[in-house]
Order: sequence, then C-alpha cells, then structure tokens
Amino acid sequence: MESSRHLPLVRFAFLIAFSIAVLVAMFVFMPMAWVQTVVAVTLGIANGLTFVSVRRTRTTPPGRPQDPAPAADGGPPTRAYLVPVAVPPPPELFVGREEQLDAMVLQAHAGRADRATVIVVKGAAGIGKTSIAVQFAHSVAASFPDGLIFGRGGPATDWESVLASFDDALLGPKDKRPVEPETIRRTYRTLTREKRVLVILDDVDEHADLPALLPSGPGCLAVVTTREPELDVDADLTIELPVLSSDDSVSLLGSMVGLDRVNSAEGEQAARTIVASAQSNPLAVTLAGATLASRPHWDLSRAVERLREIRSQRATGALDVTFTLLGDDERTALLLLGLLDNPVFAPWMLAALLGPEHDDVKAWNLADRLVHAGLVERSTNDATGVSTFRVLDRVHDYARACVDGGELDAQLAATGMDRLAQEGRDRTAGDPKAELMDDVYRLKEQGELNRALDRVLNALALARENRDADAENLAVATLAELNTELGIAADGAKLADDCHDPHVLVRVLRCQAITHRRDHRTDLAVDALDEALAQLTAAQLPADLDRAERIRTLGSRVIALAMGPQPLDGLPDIDRIKALIGDDAELAARHRASIGWALGTVYDYQDWHSLAIPALEEGIAAANDAQQRLWQAWLLHATARVWLEDGDPAACRKHAGEALQLFADMQHRYGAAHCRLLIGTAAMRQERLGTAAATLEETLESLGSCGDRHLEAMTLNRLAEVRIAQRQVPDARKLLQRADMLFAALGDEGDRMLTRSQLQALDELPEPELDTTPRPVR
Repeated sequence: MESSRHLPLVRFAFLIAFSIAVLVAMFVFMPMAWVQTVVAVTLGIANGLTFVSVRRTRTTPPGRPQDPAPAADGGPPTRAYLVPVAVPPPPELFVGREEQLDAMVLQAHAGRADRATVIVVKGAAGIGKTSIAVQFAHSVAASFPDGLIFGRGGPATDWESVLASFDDALLGPKDKRPVEPETIRRTYRTLTREKRVLVILDDVDEHADLPALLPSGPGCLAVVTTREPELDVDADLTIELPVLSSDDSVSLLGSMVGLDRVNSAEGEQAARTIVASAQSNPLAVTLAGATLASRPHWDLSRAVERLREIRSQRATGALDVTFTLLGDDERTALLLLGLLDNPVFAPWMLAALLGPEHDDVKAWNLADRLVHAGLVERSTNDATGVSTFRVLDRVHDYARACVDGGELDAQLAATGMDRLAQEGRDRTAGDPKAELMDDVYRLKEQGELNRALDRVLNALALARENRDADAENLAVATLAELNTELGIAADGAKLADDCHDPHVLVRVLRCQAITHRRDHRTDLAVDALDEALAQLTAAQLPADLDRAERIRTLGSRVIALAMGPQPLDGLPDIDRIKALIGDDAELAARHRASIGWALGTVYDYQDWHSLAIPALEEGIAAANDAQQRLWQAWLLHATARVWLEDGDPAACRKHAGEALQLFADMQHRYGAAHCRLLIGTAAMRQERLGTAAATLEETLESLGSCGDRHLEAMTLNRLAEVRIAQRQVPDARKLLQRADMLFAALGDEGDRMLTRSQLQALDELPEPELDTTPRPVR
C-alpha cells in the first residue's frame, strides 16, 4: 500500500482521543474553573497554550511601535503565517500592581531604535512576576502584531528547546525547521530582526544564555522575570515587586472567597490575620483563597483557629494557611511528595508513597483534590489522555522544608521511598505490550470500556517511561480502536508513512476501515482490511495472537462487504473465521456472538429478514451466556433495525430500548445514539410524532460528541420527516439542508439525491400548507 495510506500515529492519537481528554478535563476542573484560572495565571503555570484570540485590557495609545499597516484593500493587515499568540490568558483578578504595570506600558511605548526593549521583573517566588508579565502582554498586544510568545524557565529548563519552539511559532507552515543549535539561534535572530514580537522569558536563572533568548529587532520587546538578584542583561526598565499591601491582600482574598465573608468586622479581622500569615505573598494569598473558596460553609474565623493550632507547633510560613486547611490525607500526600527530587509525578508514584491501602485510583483522586486546592497542576502532553501532575515549585519547596523540619514520620517516609523504588523497578522490568494483547479486547466485549481504556493508558504511560517506541505506537493504535468503538474515529484520508510495525498497522487499518464504513465508503473499507490481513502475514505474530487479530479483522471485513453491492460476498469470511476457531470450544463460545452479528448483518443487507432474525437472536443468547454486554447491545440494536425494516415498529422499539439501556450502563453515547435513531424512527412510523421529535433531537445532541457524519445526516433526514408531518415545513427545510451538506461532504450522492428530492418536494408544496411558525432546531 502506498505511504499516503497510513495514519500517522501522533496525529491519529490527537484525533481519536481529543473528546475524551476534553471530557476528563471538564470533570476535573469545572467545579473550580474560576479559581483555577486565577491560580494558573498568578503562578504562571499556563505555559505553552496557544490561544487564537487576544484579550486587550487597555487601549494602546499611538506611538512606537507603530500599528501594522493595513492591507491594500483597506482590510486588516495580512500575514504570511498564523500569528502566534502563545501567552496565558490575562488574570481575572489583578490587584495592587497598577503602578508597576503603568511603568511597563510607558517603557513599551518609548521603545528603542537600536535593539529590542528589555524589561526585567524581579522578585521572590510567588510574588506575581508571571501575572504582571502576562497582564502587560495583553495590555500592549496591539503594538506587537507579529505575535506574543512565552517561554517558561526554571532550574532544569532546556532553553535551546524553548528557543526552537519560538522559531516554530514564528516560521510559516511550509518553512523548514532548524535542528542544529547554532542554526536555531540564527533563525531566531533573523525572524525577530524585522518583526514586532513580544517575548516573555519567565523564571530565568543565572544559567540561561539570556543574550541568545532576546529578540534582535528594535520593534520587539522582551519581558524577563527572575528570582535572581542580578542578571547579566542591559535592561531598559527593572521592576522589583514587593509583597502586596494589607488592603490589597484582603481585596484579593475577598474576590476569591466572596466579599460577604470579609465585609463584616469579624470577617475582615479574620481576613487580615490570614493574609498576614500568608505574608501578603500573592501566591500564598491566592492558594489560601482557592482552599477557602472550596469550603464555602466555613467562616474565616474557623480558618484562623486552625492556623493558631499549627503556629503552636512550628515557625510560620507564607503557605501555612493553605497547608493548615487541608485534610489529613492531603497534608500527608503533600509531605510525601516533598520527598521527591522532581515535583512532577504520576498517580502510581503517589500510590506507592502512600502505601498498599492506596491504589492508583485513590491516589488519582487525592492528586485531584490537591489540584483543586491550587497546590498541584495537572497536565496532559497530548490528547491520548495520559496525564501527569506537578507540585508547584514554591509548594514543593515548602513541603521539602516541612519534611526537613521533621513533620513527616521518618518510618513512613522511609517505607514510602522503598515502595516507590521497588515499584519503579517493577515497572521498568514490565512489558507494556502485555497489557495490549487479547485481554483488552475481552474487556471491551464484556462492556468494561473504562477498564479497557485504563489498561491501555497505563500501558501507554509505562511505554513512555521505558522509552519503548514500539509499545507506545501499539498503545496509541489500541487506544484508537477503543475510541473508534465509542464513535470517535480518525479521518480515513490521513494515512501514516512513519509507522513500520505491521502489528500496529493492523489496528490502525481496522480503525480506518470502520471510519470508511461509517461514511458508507465500503470499497475503501475493504481495501484497508485487505491490507490489514497482508500486514498480519508480515507481522509474524505468535499463533494465538495472530489468530485473534485475524478473527477481528475478518469480522470487520464481513460487515464492510455486507454493506456493499453484494452482501453475500461476506459469507466466505465467516467460514474463514470458523476455520480459524476450529475445535477450540472456549474460542468458539467467545466468538459465537460476533459470528451471529456478522451473519445477521449479511442476511439483513440481502433483505433476507426471515434468516437475519434467527441469526441475530442466536447471537444475543451467545452474548448473554458469555457475559459480553457490548455484543449483546449491538445485536439487540441490529435486531431492532431488522424489525423496523420488516414493518414492525413495536418490536423495533422493544429491542432498541433494551439495547439503549445496555449502552447507557456502559456510558456508550455513540451506541445509545444509534438506538435512539431507531426508536425515533419507529415512533414516527407509529405516528407518535411528539415522541419521535424529542427522541431524534436527543439523538442529534448525543452525536455532537461523536464523529459519525453519515449517522448525523440520516438523523437530520428522519427529524425532517417528522417536522413535515407536524406541518413545520421551514424547520424541515433547514434540517434537510444540513443533511444535504453532510452527504455532499461525504461524497454520498445516493443519499444526497434523495435529500434533494425531499427539498424539491417541499418547494412544490401549495402555499397554504406552509406553516411559518418558527421553531428552534438543534
């Protein structure tokens, strides 16, 4: 097969896992989203995110640097590349730094004629250096039309990589990326010589080669934040941030916890005690506010009482308030994390530190609670959903100081580190591929989709820890198959030329085939599966694994052939599956349900309904015996479809309803959407138009998180039929137009022709039959 026919695994993973990564982030962060935003910007942790819009909080007066010239037609300035805007969003709460911000804005407008303007912002950790730098960048963004870029530093930062990321942001999409260090630096100097770019270099230490990081052109500006008392740089403006005033600290705290909690005399006094204990450090005040905001039933005096308890035990620190307000488990976890040299950790590491009574799930939940307290940040490097956690630098330093001060039981610390070391050795010796073989698919068949996903993600994390590229690719491909089952499929047109592992390609090609099949491009689906079978021969897998992969691939090929012009062409593949199973009774029991589904589908598309129903019912019984909930659900769905085609909407609704319940129990939105489409169509056939409309609208809503455009178009068509029957013709026309666009995008001329004929029929309706009452359409 040509190289253009292979899905690139990295892009592929981003496509198939993006929805799941988003859903996970919503569940983790949404309850405290406004607090998280404040904390993220205050601490400067929202690094590396690219935002497509810029929020400007001030109007930039005319002056140097000049605004960009308009395009020739008088429109907005044109760009040969996508202008990078890679700074975090501005802080929602910006308190007590107005004077310093004004000075920075004035310096930006003054500029220099010989080189880039350099502003240095100095101060202790957590003092708000990143916050003011980001606020400033958004304030003057209009004066830097060629981009805003952000580089985050720290003691272990590879500034060459940061510089390479700057080049990548400033180059055009077709420009060659430099590789050698000197070429990277030269490219950066060239790119910034004639442009107007604002660069934030955050948390620069004495080891950074600062001259190489500064932009070269006089139209540029660099903001350098640092904890160092002195840096070897010729700064045009140096600002040393002090702690906040008491009033500003109370204002910041009140904005986070609610002004009603600080406005009373007692509340204000408690607030002043809290911010004084936090030493008016913006980070400490923000973290205390995040913790108190998550405890709205507490009055502030209760926090003060707990603070006094800890003061009696040791000297106070700026983070004492937050640490005091944590629960016992969270405090212990934070102290144990202080044992680590690196603040970045995975849930399994925390579980090992805590002891055998804490598994990965409990450790994950505990880490999430520390995220909500603002002490830990969670990041996902890509859309596969593999997450890591990172204790904020200032918090990690605080935890280490507490450990050094004897606040963690020595025996607990020693045993925790021993368990962590042993777990690390076990993981290094482990085989990530072992998690990705047949057991994952067995869990899938049983409807244990979350467990299957967890197993694959664990294997992916382990492969990355061990730097096992082959296992990582296999994990990404397996994750793709699971997510394709859930309706999140990769575009079949994007094919990989960088994957040479035949086993990986088999799974990738099966995903591609399902995508083609759902788009009703069955010839392409068959081609992909034929190549998958060829790749299996090249893979030379162990006999049992080869047999399992062939059975899955042939089963998918049966369905693709059944949906094509000659459905009976799939029957020989069913015979091949049976031959592979042979006399293996256990394997026969496992695959009896899938064979029933394949055979029933062939008979259904051949319009042999009297044969399809028994085959599917036999499959349902086999799935029930084998406790294969996923197969049971799809078989019930297929049976419902046949009953609908056979003219029995009541039987259709019965079987589709049973399938819907199973899919709902498995949290399988895509399968549920299939069932609702059948139920809505059956209700329409029974002239239960209200039920039909509501069910089909719910189907469209469910499909919003899936990638099956053909199913969406069919649902729009069905809902349009209901609207016509309800005499809601304008709504029907809009729905059919949407369906027409989807069918056109899919290249499905047959269904598009039917849709267009429906639109033409609407246009030919007599005028009195048109109902112009507007109705919302989802």
